[in-house]
Order: sequence, then structure tokens, then C-alpha cells
Amino acid sequence: MKIGKYKERITIQTPCVKVDKYARHTNGWEDHFACYSHVMTYEVAEDGESVVRFTDSVIFECRYCPEIAGLESNTCRIVFRGLVYDVQAIDRMNFNRSTIRFKAQTKGEKVDG
Repeated sequence: MKIGKYKERITIQTPCVKVDKYARHTNGWEDHFACYSHVMTYEVAEDGESVVRFTDSVIFECRYCPEIAGLESNTCRIVFRGLVYDVQAIDRMNFNRSTIRFKAQTKGEKVDG
């Protein structure tokens, strides 16, 4: 494992219930864990010089740690460079406890706040 390739900072968020000063409950997101990751894009189809199909899918590869080992794909999202990414799948890399990959797709919205 090359430690130098993990140079992009991401924040993993989990859902939470927030209560305002009027005791109203709203659903929101809170920061669960921040770490450095290796970011990879894929699924770009080219035809000659032009791009035919492009999907906003990204793979975030992180070093294994207990804080992210128990996460599920439907209960977290990733904030990267101010954009929100919905996690579609989590690859635990055969449970080898060295890396975890998050396959995510951008929602096209910026982080709240």
C-alpha cells in the first residue's frame, strides 16, 4: 500500500435528527469521520475525440479504520470538495483490513451550511 496516494480529504456523514429552538425535529446530516483518500473516476466512454457517455461516479479508496468499517451504503454520504456524493456500494476489499472502497455518485448539490 502506497501511503502517498491518499491525498484528498473527504468527510463521511451519517444521518441525524436535529432539534431547533422551537422543538421541531428535522432530518439532517452530521460529520461522522474525516480522512484522506485516493479518488478515482471511471465510466467515461469516448468515440474518437469526443466523450459519448459520462457518469458522475467516483470511487473513494480509504485506509481501513474501525470508524468506517461498520458503515452501510444506505446510511452514509461523502462530502468531497464541497459536493455531496451518495454512496452506492462499499467494497471491503475481501475483508483484508487494509483498504475500503466507496463507490459513490454525485447528487450535483453543494454541502449545506
